[in-house]
Amino acid sequence: MKSEEKFSIRKRLKGFKYAFMGLKDAILHEHNIWIHILGALIALFMGWYFQITHMEWMILCLIIALVIALLIVNTAMEKL
Repeated sequence: MKSEEKFSIRKRLKGFKYAFMGLKDAILHEHNIWIHILGALIALFMGWYFQITHMEWMILCLIIALVIALLIVNTAMEKL
């Protein structure tokens, strides 16, 4: 079934608002995310120290985002 609803920037921005609210909630209430953030900061510092390539930076940032996203998904599933 195809939706006939028109594209709305306002609705898209509202979606980002909810996403950032969820991220804020995770940071404020999930203790394990702080361990992951600390690990990410250490990895970023080490990347800077060892002068990794642009491709390695992209992979590092992607992996950090993936780990944090999966932590949030896991937390959501545990709460369900």
